[in-house]
Amino acid sequence: MYDCRGKINELIESYLEERDQYVEIKCNQESFKSKQLKAINGVPQGTILGPLFFSIYINDLPTFIKDYAEIVMYADDCALIVSGNDKKEVESKVNKVLNLTNNWLE
Repeated sequence: MYDCRGKINELIESYLEERDQYVEIKCNQESFKSKQLKAINGVPQGTILGPLFFSIYINDLPTFIKDYAEIVMYADDCALIVSGNDKKEVESKVNKVLNLTNNWLE
């Protein structure tokens, strides 16, 4: 847990609150844009502070999955690596990691 107070807390809150998100697909000369929705969690992508906030946000995920997968994190990206002796073991570990990650996200 990180503790920020005063002006720095206000600055971080203003950076993360009241954001909208949408998906835009450009194909040839056409552009398709989804409905705009409020972003209620996560960090803004494509920003200078995005990787820092993502690292802080996801910092404790490895402790939740350490017995079933390795995690590689860099900037604003992460990869979960699962290995096993056979297909059944890998499948079991993947399902466990997905469940643990889902619980962590909730």
